[in-house]
Amino acid sequence: MENDDVILKLSSLTTRQIEVLRLVCEGLRYKLVGEELHIEENTVKSHMGNIYIKLELDSLVDPERKKVLYQEFCPALQEMDVIPEVVEDQEEPDPVPESVLAMVVRDETDIILMPPREIIDYTPNPDRNRPSRLRWLMFGIIIGAILTTLIVYLAWNNDQLNLLPLSPAVPTPQGLVSEIPEKQPEEIVLVVTATPELTIPSAN
Repeated sequence: MENDDVILKLSSLTTRQIEVLRLVCEGLRYKLVGEELHIEENTVKSHMGNIYIKLELDSLVDPERKKVLYQEFCPALQEMDVIPEVVEDQEEPDPVPESVLAMVVRDETDIILMPPREIIDYTPNPDRNRPSRLRWLMFGIIIGAILTTLIVYLAWNNDQLNLLPLSPAVPTPQGLVSEIPEKQPEEIVLVVTATPELTIPSAN
């Protein structure tokens, strides 16, 4: 839509309709628009219905209708300082067909305008992600200390195992340690005694 055509259609709105449309373009719901202008919510909907008709939005289908309203009419309305030849308001808005009111209500529930926010640059910084030399130095010291402690512990346990005596020892009067001789198995001697054979006389 040409910009001149947008301005011409906006200039056909009344002062009250301009006020309603400005607040709607700022993202206010119809209830809040009514509280801001001290009018009923249904009156706001009727004004929006007449706005749809004058801006010929009622002839567009969804979502083209919302796209034209919020991407063409709203930016143009915010940039306009004076609306030429604005028709003065009537006491009550003109009646609006039910089909147009249904569009107005549906568009309010479908679209929630969000205020613009500051765009934050999340581009990764190579220098920020690169670990510092101090961090690597501390990491190396910690790993070295852990490995040194582990090696000393294993060496100490190995020495303790090697120092264990194979047999119990007792001190001697000379202060020397001597091993207790292992007990030799005793020899068992079997004595076999010959028993005289008994002769049984025969009956003959």
